[in-house]
Amino acid sequence: MARFYPTTIVALGVIVVLVIFFITVPKLKKTADELDQAKKHIIQKDDVNALPKKEKLQDIREEVAEVKQRRRDKLDKNLDVDFNKVRVENVENPKGDGGSEAVDDDYDEADPDHSDNSVIKVMVSSDNKTLGGLVAAVNSIWQNTNAHVKFYLLVDEVSVPHLRKWIQQTELSDIDYVLKAFNESLVKNKIKVRDARQDLGSPLNFARYYFPLVFPSIEGRLIFIDADSIVQGDIQELWDTHLEPGHAAAFSDDCSSISHRSNLVQTKYMDFLNFKNPTIKALNLSPMACSFNTGVYVIDVKEWKKQKITEQLDRWLALNSFEELYGTQRGGGNSGPPFYIVFYNKYTHMSPAWNVRYLGLTPGTRYSDSFVKSAKLLHWNGPFKPWGRTAQHTDEWDKYYISDPTGKFKVVRMYGNI
Repeated sequence: MARFYPTTIVALGVIVVLVIFFITVPKLKKTADELDQAKKHIIQKDDVNALPKKEKLQDIREEVAEVKQRRRDKLDKNLDVDFNKVRVENVENPKGDGGSEAVDDDYDEADPDHSDNSVIKVMVSSDNKTLGGLVAAVNSIWQNTNAHVKFYLLVDEVSVPHLRKWIQQTELSDIDYVLKAFNESLVKNKIKVRDARQDLGSPLNFARYYFPLVFPSIEGRLIFIDADSIVQGDIQELWDTHLEPGHAAAFSDDCSSISHRSNLVQTKYMDFLNFKNPTIKALNLSPMACSFNTGVYVIDVKEWKKQKITEQLDRWLALNSFEELYGTQRGGGNSGPPFYIVFYNKYTHMSPAWNVRYLGLTPGTRYSDSFVKSAKLLHWNGPFKPWGRTAQHTDEWDKYYISDPTGKFKVVRMYGNI
């Protein structure tokens, strides 16, 4: 057996260590060099790829902005119309089709009532689907006042002879009214409905924007009331609503103690307007601003015309048809959001008692009977209308509804039709 002396073992150990050192160090150095090169390569690769991506993204954004601006310019050009000319054409030819067919129209621009401030002027608009609501609204106003009220009734063309017969053959034959067909060409290609309620896309839902074109001789004040409402108070009180100087209208805000009664109710601008949209962002509106209801309001006609409210509403309506400004938020909305934009911090607050609303929000009762009976105005805004099968407090609405002598409009009830 060979013998190993301690010195020999130490010498062998040193040799082994040296061998390992000389073999490993170059490899480690190579690995470190490769790692450095890899890092440099990654950084260079990121620099090469990231910069073009950012530049490309910026180019895309600029291109999109240019396209949108061109579309806005085109829109502005299309909307740069002579509204006086439109007014004349609308009066002479309500259909807007070159006058090939005459429409039964009793609007007389020379009627002195249009400018008489002692005459309460009330506008109600409706299509054939809500015509019974218009009848009930008109009757409720007429039954609860001793004042001279002149009704400006704006309907779709097919409803003109229908409504005229309804008025003439019932107790409404004594009311003072003007009946006119709405020229739907005013809103052609401008309405874009993005929420579930397609019925809100009816042209008559936007007719309120254009009253100066349809009834150009109206002066002083005008009250607008939705067809899904009834008035239980004296309309004279609403007519006498104080309007702040420079304000074109008075509305009831959605944050009042009377109106804000349910978690289902949306009350803020952010519930209706798309604040992600650059056009909306640029307006510097507060998302937390309180919205207001556009189903009942009092108008200062002179201020409305002076501030070109119709033109402003018309532009926002058209702009939303190709830019998602509103309609996809929780609150939905179609005819209301343009009002929110135009009247932001520029309207008088109306008494909430004159717009007790949300009766059409759910089929179940949300207000007490005593509260409903004491309200000045009841408003069934929402999908559940008082002429439908599932609606709340229909007994109050039924008091003012007058059956259709032609039998075309049916009121559906659990116990039968009216």
